[in-house]
Amino acid sequence: MDDGDKVLQYRLVTPALGIQSYVATISLDPVDNDHTTISFSRDMVFDDPASVDGFAALFEQEIASLQAHFADQAP
Repeated sequence: MDDGDKVLQYRLVTPALGIQSYVATISLDPVDNDHTTISFSRDMVFDDPASVDGFAALFEQEIASLQAHFADQAP
């Protein structure tokens, strides 16, 4: 975690769920005094390339849930 740059990076230590390697970065970038952009970056290697679509759908759902959560928090 880098508090100064507002970046969190994490990785998979042991292969699991059909994923051989996984490194993800989440960063927060201020737009102005009231808005922040959140960026996700993921680098993954799968046991079976056919599983990519299922994980992509899961990640899209994750991002939509975060957007909905923060939209509900807006004044």
